[in-house]
Amino acid sequence: MSTSKQPLSGMDDLLERTKNLSWEDVSGLLKVNKEIAWDVKALTFVGRLALRKILPKPVLFPLIKAGWRFAPTLRIEYAGPNRFLFSFQSLKEKERVLRLGPRNFKGYFMLLKEWKRGETIDEVELSQA
Repeated sequence: MSTSKQPLSGMDDLLERTKNLSWEDVSGLLKVNKEIAWDVKALTFVGRLALRKILPKPVLFPLIKAGWRFAPTLRIEYAGPNRFLFSFQSLKEKERVLRLGPRNFKGYFMLLKEWKRGETIDEVELSQA
């Protein structure tokens, strides 16, 4: 009986090469750049749809993108029940949404707040406009 190794498939090869990696191996390589993080926050805001019922993302996201179609690079991330993180590529697009809206989607008002330095998304107060 021969004990020669069989060639590994692509997935088996990848698993073999990465099985001994750990976060400790790369933790010293990862550095937080606070200026870049702040630049990202400057182009974002947090919103909450003012209703008790939770609308599904596949229903709500297209409505928001249609309402804010002047911001084609808008990125929407789910941040909890009826809570969202909105990211823009330019300050001009972000400011236009904050100034002109719309803020009404399917008859429900969207509360929008700046994401301030040092705050987590959950700390942004979204109980009133």
